[in-house]
Amino acid sequence: MTNFCHYFSATEWEEYVNDGKFSQLEELNEETLEQLGEMRSILVSLKFNVGDAKVNFDGHTWDHSSKNAPRHKPIYKKVSINGQNVFIIQCQSFEHGFFKKEILIIDGMQYVHYFLTSNDYPSERTAKKRRLTNVESAQFRDYLKKRTVSDARKLAEKDGLILTRKQASNQVKYSEDAITGKTGPKISFTEADIRDLDRFAPSGLKTSFSTDGNILDFTAMKTNEDQIRMFLSVSPRKEEIKRWQNHVENILKSDLDQKKKLITELSGETSAGFKFSNRMFIDTTFDIGHLYLTQLLGETKSFRTKQSGKVRTFTLAWMLHTNKMSCTHELFAKFIRRAFRMVSDGISSDPALTCLYMDGEQSLLEYSRILKTSPLRCDFHLFAQFSRKLGKSKFASQAKYIFGTMVNGYWKRGLLGSFDEEEYQKKLELIEPLLDAYLFKWLSDNKSMLLECSVVSAKLRAGHVLQFGTNNAIEANNGKLKMRVGKPRNISELVQSLIDYYEIREACRAACGYPDTVILSPEYSRDSVEEKQDMLKSIGLPASEMICWNMPIKLVYALNFADLNEKYEKAKKLDLLKMTPILWLLEDFSVDENSTERIVTIRKLSSVLGCSSCSDLDMLCAHRLRALSEMSSSDRMAELIKITGKMFPQKVTVHPRSGHKQSDRIGVRSSANNYHRNVNDISELSIFQQQNNTSEATSSLFNSTIEDVVEEPSTVDLDFSNDSLTATVENAEEKSEDGIRYSNTSTDFLGSTTVGTSTHVSPLANSTMLNGNIRVSERKKRQKRSYSPSFC
Repeated sequence: MTNFCHYFSATEWEEYVNDGKFSQLEELNEETLEQLGEMRSILVSLKFNVGDAKVNFDGHTWDHSSKNAPRHKPIYKKVSINGQNVFIIQCQSFEHGFFKKEILIIDGMQYVHYFLTSNDYPSERTAKKRRLTNVESAQFRDYLKKRTVSDARKLAEKDGLILTRKQASNQVKYSEDAITGKTGPKISFTEADIRDLDRFAPSGLKTSFSTDGNILDFTAMKTNEDQIRMFLSVSPRKEEIKRWQNHVENILKSDLDQKKKLITELSGETSAGFKFSNRMFIDTTFDIGHLYLTQLLGETKSFRTKQSGKVRTFTLAWMLHTNKMSCTHELFAKFIRRAFRMVSDGISSDPALTCLYMDGEQSLLEYSRILKTSPLRCDFHLFAQFSRKLGKSKFASQAKYIFGTMVNGYWKRGLLGSFDEEEYQKKLELIEPLLDAYLFKWLSDNKSMLLECSVVSAKLRAGHVLQFGTNNAIEANNGKLKMRVGKPRNISELVQSLIDYYEIREACRAACGYPDTVILSPEYSRDSVEEKQDMLKSIGLPASEMICWNMPIKLVYALNFADLNEKYEKAKKLDLLKMTPILWLLEDFSVDENSTERIVTIRKLSSVLGCSSCSDLDMLCAHRLRALSEMSSSDRMAELIKITGKMFPQKVTVHPRSGHKQSDRIGVRSSANNYHRNVNDISELSIFQQQNNTSEATSSLFNSTIEDVVEEPSTVDLDFSNDSLTATVENAEEKSEDGIRYSNTSTDFLGSTTVGTSTHVSPLANSTMLNGNIRVSERKKRQKRSYSPSFC
């Protein structure tokens, strides 16, 4: 066997496999590997099942190179053996470069060639954990049913299945019936916190909990009635859904060419590839205060996202829960169904649900079953699942057979583009040699689910003309929600944060005419106030009458329209006893007959409307809203402006330049010259125009030219050369430490109004210091002088 101490070529592999040179073993043990010390190489074969590890476990760590490599990944070489294209896996020991092996997997067998290039066989083992096969994983999941991980491990060991604690714990996420004990999400609240939440919870929140002394099972469910009303108000009627489904069935009965032609025509008729813009999305996210959060989102075509122009989704219902069992989702689905029925009773049309998008969680199918709507599987989750299992690079070459691709300008639909089960099975058989074994097995085992949720025919029946669809809307909402909510300290704070997040302020602002991130769809815009009010009522927007009041923008951004709608509904029930231009007398029948608060007076004061029952902290109480509703539009707008001023008083602030030096220049370097002006005649300065009464005292100085000034020795001696200026003062004792001399001449001479005809400026008037003493600079200056406005 010493001739086998090298990597085999394709010819050698084919020869040794056909000649039976490999010893078949049930399991590779240490005794077999120790033969390497004497034989230098061994050839063994093992039985290989789909899902088993391609690099067999033998206790050693294998790599493609020596130590300090970035990853432990062997080399794969593609060869042809007996007419089949297969891979040879060449490995090298991570710790010992002279210990090598290579593997060939073909016809359900794994052929392994071990050999040494030098030294003796290294008996020490570095790999302690063996990878589980698919068969072993499925077997251990059966043990996990209604058992804890410890009990399941003990039972598996009796049957010869040995797993580490980590391997056993990893299998829990694939089993819904496993008893997790204390390994579940951390609970950061107590029973007392839940009871307080139930006592002070807002209307519509339903909580339930149970405990066995160790595990606390908690759920909190809430439906948003305003959002549900907006969703159902623009949903298609049941008759429309029935007509569409009949039309789709007629298309599916046509031949293949006719199907393609009719579906292409539908794509041009529908908006953005959807016949009905009322899809729903369901998903469960995590890391929300140590709890799971399940949300149901619905599309409403009455509003659109400002940036993208797509139809807007609103949260219809949400649930906080501690487990993801199917029974928990079933209770929430029934809770949603009751809310839908209550809201739909107040809608004149007969709304229907079209489809529900979800990821691969099996328990989420409870919502489509109870709500009686078509379930659709997110295609991106399918793509991501295959990529994680097979690897991105490997699946990239096989994705086109499943999801389709463009070839020479024609779209090839792929496996998920099938119209019926017969076409699906035919395509699956054709692409079997091109797919990975795991991928083919998964597509075969989940055929019924894919035919119901993912193929073209299922999406067409739900009004989805496009071949692909995702639940990106709810995934993006999950990320935004986690950033907004953060990490609450208690359960009450978490619930209140979710309630605040799910408000529809953005839609109400858009309806008021102040769009932020949401706009009103163009087909719902109206010119007159009456038409706009009727339209807002038809789409189910709360406080639709008040939205048409043309409120100030500050008030719109501060209001909670859900609370405002409740107050306005209460205001409608108040009886107006008397009304004058400055007084409204109201009677509140909800108050006891003998109470003094039964009769409420609203007075129009000079500052703001006054209410005899409510304080100024609630400027938009139900009583004031009743009075505002009786006013004319101009009077109402004036009062709303006063209310806004009362709610948001103007703050006292300092000057914009407060805290800055007066000499600091305003602006940037490039604009600094904008604050300078050039002066050719010094008499243009306004300071000389304001002191005419002292002109006689200084006229003799400014009527002389530069030459005259130089000839006067008693005042100052000036010497000019190359635009330089030197000043000498008679009094040498007044020379400062920096070598510059100053005169005691007063600045009253600035009252002069005229200068000579010379184009030069007097050096005394051009000095940089005019308060007290005149400072004459010794630095060189340009002939063209500029003055700051501060001298004017």
